[in-house]
Amino acid sequence: MMPNTTMPDNFSEAPPPPWYRQFWPWVLIGLPAATVVAGFVTLAIAMHDPDGLVTDDYYKQGLAVNAQKARDREALRLGLSAAVRVSASEGMVDLSMLSGDLTSDTITLTFMHPTRAQFDRTVQLHSTGLGYEGKIEPLAPGNWHVILEPENREWRIRGRMRLPDTPVSKLEPAVL
Repeated sequence: MMPNTTMPDNFSEAPPPPWYRQFWPWVLIGLPAATVVAGFVTLAIAMHDPDGLVTDDYYKQGLAVNAQKARDREALRLGLSAAVRVSASEGMVDLSMLSGDLTSDTITLTFMHPTRAQFDRTVQLHSTGLGYEGKIEPLAPGNWHVILEPENREWRIRGRMRLPDTPVSKLEPAVL
């Protein structure tokens, strides 16, 4: 006798769909694929915008710290302080001495971006009799370190500025 190989009428199961039409294989493929894509995106960002904080001559910069402190001590001895105002719309920088006297007709004002050296700007300020002024290219919004020093670099005073929120900053010798 032959076994009954016919299916009952109420049991009609369709064959399962192929693997590429199911949900879970794509989840299992998608997660590692997304990680690989994210890795390439991260690599592209890192290569396009390298870290500006890393320097090759860190040892020499560390040795120069004592020379910088001597300049701060000299500014403190001279009793120098100043106020600087940046007018972004006009591209002008105005500086007025709050204490101490300068005999120089020209002084150097440097705007240093904390993390991106390509944004740094230096402007020569010329005496107007009441203070100093000069023209500068527009500065990017954000935090800035501001350093004022004479051409012979005997002293320096410095401060911080956040543009465009606070376009005025007080410059003083560093506290030692």
